[in-house]
Amino acid sequence: FSERHERLVASLAAQAAVAVDNARLLERVRDGERRFRAIFDTATQLMGLLDPAGTILEANATALAVAGVPREQVIG
Repeated sequence: FSERHERLVASLAAQAAVAVDNARLLERVRDGERRFRAIFDTATQLMGLLDPAGTILEANATALAVAGVPREQVIG
């Protein structure tokens, strides 16, 4: 290989390594989200996520079902 080809191969290898790292990171984020959802949505006590102004952004599904309250009624 010429020096140009070697630089090209090295650049492609570096880009591939970044892509693999990004894919692994994305999978870790997805795993974290699945774990969070498993805990958050199955709790029977009401839990919610609020923004700094106190607006409800999310409420757990099981508590809403037990209370018979539709999600749309509490979000926002």
